[in-house]
Amino acid sequence: GSDSPAVGTRMGTASMLLFADNIDKLVQPTGDAATEVGKGQAEADAFYHANQIRTKVNGPNADSGVKESYIKVFQDLAQGLGDLRDGVKQLAQHYTTLEDAGRMKATDLQNAMQSTSSDFTSLVTDAGGSGGGAS
Repeated sequence: GSDSPAVGTRMGTASMLLFADNIDKLVQPTGDAATEVGKGQAEADAFYHANQIRTKVNGPNADSGVKESYIKVFQDLAQGLGDLRDGVKQLAQHYTTLEDAGRMKATDLQNAMQSTSSDFTSLVTDAGGSGGGAS
């Protein structure tokens, strides 16, 4: 994008806000996915393998298992996307031109994106992975 066509292509508020708006469009469907997964229930017959499937999907008390993990992952993703959107909007308020962004300190970027790190680490650990690489 360009703040001024006469200057040429450069990063500016408009492109940062467009990115934030596009991320925002993903937040609601991701939250909706968590809700839809929560509505599902494995209702297998009462024989050994069916019980195994039901336990893996719903958990032994219908409050854990793969289903609950996916709900948490979608919730983490929605939270992370929302925080990413907010961080980009925060940066767009402070750095409106490429020249401004060139003076950005690493701590400014880190502060704007700080909450996304824990959101996406939670997503990884809720999905069964190791979130040790993010900080």
